[in-house]
Formats: sequence, C-alpha cells, structure tokens
Amino acid sequence: MITFSIIIPTYNSSKYIEGCLKSVFAQSYNEYEIIIVDGDSTDNTIEIISRFQDDRLKLIVGKDNGVYDAMNKGISIINGDWLYFLGSDDRLKDEFVLEDINKYILKFKPKFLYGNVNVIGDTDWAKDGDIYDGEFSKMKIFQKNICHQAIFYHKQLFHRLGKFNINYKICADWDMNLRCFANFKPYYINRIVANFYGGNTSSSNNKDHVFGADIWKNILKYFLRNPGYYNLLWKYRKLILKSYIKI
Repeated sequence: MITFSIIIPTYNSSKYIEGCLKSVFAQSYNEYEIIIVDGDSTDNTIEIISRFQDDRLKLIVGKDNGVYDAMNKGISIINGDWLYFLGSDDRLKDEFVLEDINKYILKFKPKFLYGNVNVIGDTDWAKDGDIYDGEFSKMKIFQKNICHQAIFYHKQLFHRLGKFNINYKICADWDMNLRCFANFKPYYINRIVANFYGGNTSSSNNKDHVFGADIWKNILKYFLRNPGYYNLLWKYRKLILKSYIKI
C-alpha cells in the first residue's frame, strides 16, 4: 500500500491554510500524513490549523531559514513512502488526485512522478489559466523548472541525493529536479495535480542569483557521467545560463 507524506510549509498563512488543508482532507485515498512546518507565524495560522483534529496531521513550529529549510525539516520526520510538497496557498485539484497517483505508482513503479498544475493568477513564467507545463525532456528541464506542486518524490531520492540546497532561496526545487533527472527515470502523467496560485516568492519577479551563478556548473556536474551529453550541453550553454531568470 502506498503512503504519502504531504509537507506544507507555512508562515502567516491564515488567509489560505484552511482551504489548502480541506483540499487534502477531501481526498478519496486516505493513506497519507500531513506535515505542516510553520516558521513561527505571528497571525492566527496555528489557531486555524488546530481546528483540524486528525491524527494524520503533524505540526512543527519554529524559526527556519526559508521555505526549503522548512521542507527539509519535513523530510526529516516523514513516515510515508512518497513525498509531496504543497504550498499553503495552493490546492489539490480534486478529491481523486492521490487515488490516481497511487494507481499510477503501483502500475509503473517510478521513483519520480510528475503531472501538471493549473495556474491561477499571472506569474512571470505563466499566465492565468495556463496548464503548466506538460512532459519535460532533459533539454527542457535545463531551461525551465517543473512546478513542485506537480511532483511526487519517492523517499529514496532524498536518501541518495540529499535534501534541498537552502543556499538557493527560490530555485532549490529546480536544482533538486536537475539531480533527479540526472539519476532517475522521470515519469509523466497527463493530469492536473494542483491549482497553483501565483504571487508567492517562487512565482514573482525575484531572481535567485546564487542559483543563476551555479546552474551551468551544476548541470555539468550532475549530467557529465554520460559523456554524450557534453557537446549538447555546450551547444546550449548560453540558453541554459539565461533560463534561470524566468523562474
């Protein structure tokens, strides 16, 4: 039986967290836990969370070093086989998301599985109403990221690859996905996993300049175990170096 660990970082999320949690508790598939990692909110986020009396819900409260640090804290205490990271202002698309993902995992036995998100509100990389963003090749992941609200990671990925690099304040998930593509076969399912609401840190015009400075050398490090990639990567190096500013 597949078990999911759904990790939700929060900080002053009182406007959104109730709807987010309701979208999870509405799931037809019930083999999951919810781990909320709160960065010591000063509004009534914790009060709202406490209204959900369910043994599957765990809450960690304390200062953190950004959203990826919070996600790493969640990774450290999971009990599930599969991890999913949901933004506190986002929603699972419908009540059958986990049920459908469970069926796909049992059939294909992947380690890295992703679908699409429905974008609500404009971002600098997608427009309101867009379905983001279909199947990714290696060249596509070099140029743009998969929205992490569309991705399910098997826990073995983090055992092998480590956790998110918190030096990348906005693009640590892109860095993780590059590592995953270099080491595991990704599986795509043509299904909307979540409603992604624009306007948060990762969808704004903020730039991750540390990641931008590292992306080329990271891609070389992750993928050059296969010498056949070198000429292809060199050919597209300028495009790769420019791509990070879109995320």
